[in-house]
Amino acid sequence: MQTLNAIRSGWARRRASTVATELVSFGHWWLSELKDCAKAFRSKLLGDNASYVLIVDDDQASLQPFPIEAGAQPLLLAVTALPQSRDVIAAPGKANPHLRIYLRGHRVLFCAFALPSMDERHVADAIGLQAERRSPIDIHELYLGWRIARTYEDGSREVELAMVRRSDVDLLRRIASTSGWDLKAVIPGEPEAESTGAPNLLPRSSARLAFTMGSTEKKLLACACGLALVWMLTIWGQSVYERWTLDEQVEHAQAQLRQIADQTALLKKQSAPVVALRELMQRPDAASALEAFSASLPHDAWIYDAELQTTPQGIQIHVEGYAKSAPALTSALEDSRRFTSVQLVQASASSQNADEQRFELRAQLSSGVRR
Repeated sequence: MQTLNAIRSGWARRRASTVATELVSFGHWWLSELKDCAKAFRSKLLGDNASYVLIVDDDQASLQPFPIEAGAQPLLLAVTALPQSRDVIAAPGKANPHLRIYLRGHRVLFCAFALPSMDERHVADAIGLQAERRSPIDIHELYLGWRIARTYEDGSREVELAMVRRSDVDLLRRIASTSGWDLKAVIPGEPEAESTGAPNLLPRSSARLAFTMGSTEKKLLACACGLALVWMLTIWGQSVYERWTLDEQVEHAQAQLRQIADQTALLKKQSAPVVALRELMQRPDAASALEAFSASLPHDAWIYDAELQTTPQGIQIHVEGYAKSAPALTSALEDSRRFTSVQLVQASASSQNADEQRFELRAQLSSGVRR
């Protein structure tokens, strides 16, 4: 049993620790979501943050204000020098300048392919399968960005796909975050490609909360709302029906219970004298005490003096007499279960018969002994 309790307590502790960890992780994620929402709201509300463009080409990066002006000289620096770039380029008084990163060179793998006519809901899955077939590395190590370049009359589509290592994008995101930039987009290709609908590889922070409300989802939501409404109406109707049908019966039952309680109290009051008389009649008297004592005496014992006294505890007996063995007489009285508090006061040799003992003892008659 102790081992089972120990196992249960250990399981309970592990379960509590797991739940606490999940709650802490959810709290961190939710705070991050709130921070991103606040940042986006502030950006939309103010709209005066400075904007910059970082073009990453292999191991070299060029940083310049956005929009790009013709003839402007960009700041050339290594990717690892980005944490120091904010103090150099950020305009005075402009907090959290926006940053857009464009990737080109060997960091990006581009490919194009055609998709046959299919439902819009299945396009993303089909592109994922094509990317898995065409990628030289594991698809789970890549960020995918794609756009529909052209849609033909038969419903087929021409797709342009860009694949970038997750490690490269995550590194740029960490560098931008630690240096104070507000990263807005990571786009494969040249800055001019954004105007043609180039994909943004930056993962949406609220992607886990975003979903598409299609016709099926709307129908399911309507069914769920309908079921919830039916459930609430059922509960309400059941409560109304129970009150309407059972209130009278409940009141009648409560009235009967009150009558029973009153009758019980009246009977107890009326039967009090009878109970007292019964208790008085059950008390042992002197005759019962003498009869019980005589019946308990051994055949070789006799008494010559007896004194009986009535006390709140019962009948007290004080006797003197002769017996073959005074201790045996005491044991006989105790074994009879008619007497309690049997006490041998005195025992001595008889002056008339050497085989007998003179005794003196006290005892109390049990309350249940009657003639």
